[in-house]
This record gives sequence, C-alpha cells and structure tokens, in this order.
Amino acid sequence: MRIKKYVMVIVFGIFAVLAGCGQSAEEKIYNHLEETVSLEADFAKTQNEMTDLESQENKIYDEIMELGMDEFKQIQKLSADAEKNIDKRTEKLGIEQESVENAKEEFKKNASPDQ
Repeated sequence: MRIKKYVMVIVFGIFAVLAGCGQSAEEKIYNHLEETVSLEADFAKTQNEMTDLESQENKIYDEIMELGMDEFKQIQKLSADAEKNIDKRTEKLGIEQESVENAKEEFKKNASPDQ
C-alpha cells in the first residue's frame, strides 16, 4: 500500500512538472506573431490618416498656387492651415514610429521564445 502512495505521488509530481512547462516553442512564436500583428494595427490606421492629411495638404497647396498676391490674406490663412496639417502629420508620424518599434520588439521575441 505504501508503494502505491509513493508511485501516485511521483506520477502526480511528474504531471505537475509537465503542466508547469507551459506552452511549446511553436505556441510562443505564434503568440508573439499575433501580438506583433495587433501592434501593427495602429500603424495601418495611422497610415490611412496620414494619406488623408497629405491629400488635404496637396489641396491647400493647389489653392495657394492659384491665388495671386492681391489675395495675400487668403494665402496667409491657407498657409496657417497647411502648418496645422504638418503638425498633425508630425504627430501621426510619431505614433507610426512607436507602433513600428513596438511591433519590432515583439517580433524579436521570436528569436528567443522563452520570453
């Protein structure tokens, strides 16, 4: 009877150790890739916003080019609008860069799936 208890304890211990091992390397890599994709979603969203802002800037530039010097106040207003547009694009570019860096760091974890 005592031997059965020892065997049961040993078997239970082995199962506990195996359960503690966690995910396989493939599962860890897959999880890191999934996280990378989710981090890149911000990048894709920002890309669409950047494209819209660039289109707006081109429109403003075209309007400025069509105006003559007698419409200087309108040129000043459009120039201020263009400057605001550039500020927004700069902000979006920072968000893009952060998103890419986060995705890069997550992707690097595939090189060492122990993380």
